[in-house]
Amino acid sequence: MTDRADLGRALAKQGYLDVLVTNRETAKRLLTDEVQDLLHLLAKGRTKTVQDLAAELCRDVTEVNRDIDDLFKEDVIEYEEDSHRSALRLKHRLVIAEPLISQED
Repeated sequence: MTDRADLGRALAKQGYLDVLVTNRETAKRLLTDEVQDLLHLLAKGRTKTVQDLAAELCRDVTEVNRDIDDLFKEDVIEYEEDSHRSALRLKHRLVIAEPLISQED
């Protein structure tokens, strides 16, 4: 595999149709333990306000909001229009980082 697009195509052939492949640097910077906890809450589908998420995670609202902004910019989450507000949700079924080592064909 030479790039993320090749990896994405290979995964699609194996049945993983909704995958975001990110680079190692982005994954290392973005997917901290705190952010993974946030993502797990969003994966449960009980989307709440940023204030509710921060309270459940025992984190500062500003920090959670910053993480949400970063996740949105990197295409990990999206805003879905609810009846009265925008709700946060995971955009992809699977997020992976490109391999650390790969052999060229």
